[in-house]
Amino acid sequence: MAEIGFVGSLGRKLAAYLEVNPAVPGPGATLANAQQRRIYKEFNLIRPTFSRFNSNYNALQAKLERRFASGLSFAASYTWSKAIDFQSSVNFGGENRPQDGFSLSDVRGLAAFHVAHRFVANYLYEMPWFKTRRDVLGWVAGGWRFSGLISGQTGGPLTVNEPVDLSLRSLGADRPDLLRDPNNGPKTAQQWFDTGAFVRLPALAGGQRSGTAGRNVVIGPGIVQTDVGLSKHFSVTERQRLQLRFEAFNVIDKTNFLNPLTNIGAPQTFGVIQQARPARILQVALKYLF
Repeated sequence: MAEIGFVGSLGRKLAAYLEVNPAVPGPGATLANAQQRRIYKEFNLIRPTFSRFNSNYNALQAKLERRFASGLSFAASYTWSKAIDFQSSVNFGGENRPQDGFSLSDVRGLAAFHVAHRFVANYLYEMPWFKTRRDVLGWVAGGWRFSGLISGQTGGPLTVNEPVDLSLRSLGADRPDLLRDPNNGPKTAQQWFDTGAFVRLPALAGGQRSGTAGRNVVIGPGIVQTDVGLSKHFSVTERQRLQLRFEAFNVIDKTNFLNPLTNIGAPQTFGVIQQARPARILQVALKYLF
């Protein structure tokens, strides 16, 4: 069975917070006098929840499935999608807020959960050899099942941030300037994206404009995972069985990197990947069913 379709969804008036009490930059502004420069000086941070955020999701989804017959079944699905929003949750850890506290124009971008391409396939094959035998050879070598799961997807979005409050708004949300597409980088662990596509904001007296780099403009590393399993049920009595399983996760031992560091203020590690997901894992399991 083959299936193809389009899926789209819109979100309107979604709840999220905005900082409405930023420090106002201007002549004489410093990090030390941020509280005196806030709009409401008697308060520190004020982050009410507003229902003025939107989102949209569009996807092409395709699926191919073979139901179990002649000892074989499989299913494969592919999704090509794009998710855009202003903030992916009410209080999402690490989510990027507007640089000036009020405008939403610089935070409209890829959603934190955006994945452009995703492919997943699973299969099960009952090996026919010695399956009908009722002797010792059939009990040991017959009835084995080979199964597997193959999955792959492109990376998620990341935001490059300034390490200090250069705009002097006391929001901790400054971003650098963007010169070009940063995703045309070398894609190596030493430099995943084009770090030269970003330029730090100059530190001007009294604060200044926000950076031109948008939210979630860098795409991180993708994932390719191949898992396989070999299993068999051994009958002990009419109602009791043993299941023996040999399993391999990431059997091809593909190096799946974690996200690179995106702090432009640390040039030695900017764009560098320091960690990866687990390598190949092998395991044997024995289960008693009764």
